[in-house]
Parts: sequence; structure tokens; C-alpha cells
Amino acid sequence: MPSDYENDFRKHFEVHYAASGATFEEFRPSYEFGFEMANDPKFKGKKFHDVESEIENAYLHRYPGADLDRNWDALFYGWEKAGGAAGGFGFI
Repeated sequence: MPSDYENDFRKHFEVHYAASGATFEEFRPSYEFGFEMANDPKFKGKKFHDVESEIENAYLHRYPGADLDRNWDALFYGWEKAGGAAGGFGFI
């Protein structure tokens, strides 16, 4: 992941998660995963809501026991920053 995206992810983290007492490192995997999935040939060019369940399953497979509800915004933000189509979820 290019470092300029990490800066964006850190800014997003500061606005959305920092007040909870969490650290950026707790959310980094979710940002990176969203970014990675948006660039995956399987998902590239597809709208997030069309592949959301597949992405969620892949996330939980990679990170068993992860709290997807807590990390969802970070994952989705990573998807959008990589150029993934929002498909109606463009609120971040």
C-alpha cells in the first residue's frame, strides 16, 4: 500500500476511531484489506454492495474473531481510497 494512502487512513482514523481509545494499528488491517480487495481482479470494477458479503466473508476468514461491525468503516474507506466503486455507500 502506498504511503500516501496510509496518511489518508490515519486521518480517517483520527476522525472516526481515535476518541474511542483505539490505536491506528488496531484498524490498519481493515484499511489495508479494503484497499487490497478493491484492487483484487475478482472485485475490481464492481460496486461494493454487490460484493459486500463476499468481502465480509473473506475478511472474517483472514481475521477470525474480528469485530467486523467495529472495523467496517475502515474496511470500506480502504475500498474507496483504492478506487473501489461505492455503489450507494459513498458517505465517508
